[in-house]
Amino acid sequence: IDKLLRMILDLGIDQTDADRGSLMLAETSEDELTIRAARGLPEEVVRTARTKKGEGIAGYVFETGEPVMLGDLGRDSRFQHLVKNNRIISSLSVPISARGQTIGVLNVSSTGHRDPFKDNDLKLLCLLSGQASASIQNSRMVAELKSLAETDGLTGLYNRRYLDRRLEAECRRAERHGVSLSIYI
Repeated sequence: IDKLLRMILDLGIDQTDADRGSLMLAETSEDELTIRAARGLPEEVVRTARTKKGEGIAGYVFETGEPVMLGDLGRDSRFQHLVKNNRIISSLSVPISARGQTIGVLNVSSTGHRDPFKDNDLKLLCLLSGQASASIQNSRMVAELKSLAETDGLTGLYNRRYLDRRLEAECRRAERHGVSLSIYI
C-alpha cells in the first residue's frame, strides 16, 4: 500500500504542477490523520505529524468531506504564517472517501513558481482522489484477506498455510546461498 500511496501522491503533484504534497490516512483512529506519503516535506514533519478532525486545513477537509482550495494564502490572515515560513502561495486539499466516509486527505501546495491553483486543478485532484479511494480500499481488502488466510481467526496465530509458505521460501533461500537448513520443533 505504501507504493500505491506514493504513486497517487506523485500523480497529484505532477498533474497540478505543485511543489509538495502529502497523502494522509486515518489509520489507528478514525479521528486522526497521519501522513502516509509525502514529497517536499521535512522528514521530521512526516514522521511526527498528527491531524485531528477539524484541526487546520486537512482536519477541516477530514471532518467535513469538502475539498478546500486556497488560491492566495497571503491574503488570508489565518494562513499568512505558512507563506512566511514555507513560501506556500496556494494549496489544495481534497477528501479521500469510501462508502460515504472520509478515510483520508490528499494535499498539494505551490510555493510560487506557478500561478495559484484554479478550479480545473481542484477538479482534477477530486477525480484522482475518487480513483485513489477505490485503489486504497482494494489494497486494504487484499491485505486483510491475506492475513485471514494465514492466521487463525480466534487466536491470531499463524496457520499451516503460512508455515508451508515460509518453509518453502526458506528452503529456496538456503539452496540459493548454499547453506543447510534445520528445523527445531
